[in-house]
Amino acid sequence: MKSEPFIGVICDASFSVLAGRIKSAGYRIARVSPKMLASGSRPQVDTWVVDCEDIDGVADALAEIEVPVVALSNRPPVADKKAYRDWADRIIRTVDKWTANTWHGKSGNGSTDPGGFAAVQGVWLLVGSTGMEGAAREFFEAMPWLPPVAFLYAQHVKPTDERLLTNKLGKMNRHLTCELALGRNWLNPRQLLVVPASCRLEFGQQGELFSRREPWGGRVDPHIDQLMMNVAGLTPQLSGVITFSGSSTDGLQGTRALHDMGIKVWAQDPATATAPAMPRWIDKLRLASRVGSPADLAEEFLDLYPRQEPAVTNKPEAANDPELETSSA
Repeated sequence: MKSEPFIGVICDASFSVLAGRIKSAGYRIARVSPKMLASGSRPQVDTWVVDCEDIDGVADALAEIEVPVVALSNRPPVADKKAYRDWADRIIRTVDKWTANTWHGKSGNGSTDPGGFAAVQGVWLLVGSTGMEGAAREFFEAMPWLPPVAFLYAQHVKPTDERLLTNKLGKMNRHLTCELALGRNWLNPRQLLVVPASCRLEFGQQGELFSRREPWGGRVDPHIDQLMMNVAGLTPQLSGVITFSGSSTDGLQGTRALHDMGIKVWAQDPATATAPAMPRWIDKLRLASRVGSPADLAEEFLDLYPRQEPAVTNKPEAANDPELETSSA
């Protein structure tokens, strides 16, 4: 991880309960009064948080700031401990999002594009553990072309191996790009984002996701059930989930929830899996609408997204082109 992000807290008084909570969350902080902010005597920080009654009074000064500014209204009284705690936690989660790249950095070439999600025609979650890498390779190698779909890849792996896994997965299909989802990212077409085992992911609107500074907390990570609960709120909705080879029951409860939401559930044929436990349970509970080998699932997957051939432009004038007639003789 990089050094702790520096957060500026704009507060009316010399003491701010919110600033204390942000500091307790692991951030370096600087308390700045509205008067100091307006005078231009402000430190260079990664993000500003407004914790003052008169937000309008600092609006002009905030308009000159280029880094993110978090300003939530309806601040409850500190005496209402639960309401204030919930309010502060919402601010801290927002700060976590804006500073995700500072905490975790960016992996790979950072090719995720904030505007790329507009071209995504579907989002699929691929999950598994033992033997999943080989199954996923067979799945992608069986596709001679890829539709504009975004993929999330979650495999139980040691945190120390997540970058190595990402590099290996990036060689499965020449049409596919691959990134480890550390920092702040967006789902893009024909891209596979590898879910980190070292930290949790949160999902925002329009294909946004960012890594939190919290462990998954599962027996094995990433915690697939927790991931499925998080991704269930993705907007637009997740298109489907495929359970590949795996030796545990992690993901069973989450898959049931996604199934009940009307999301497609597919599973690898247990007979073709290195470790059949995960897909076998999905099939046994009749959650899967499709069961097959990775190659079979790839064929059915492409049937969902008819290939769009480039449009052919007809040029009538070409019929009278002497050079064209000579060359075709």
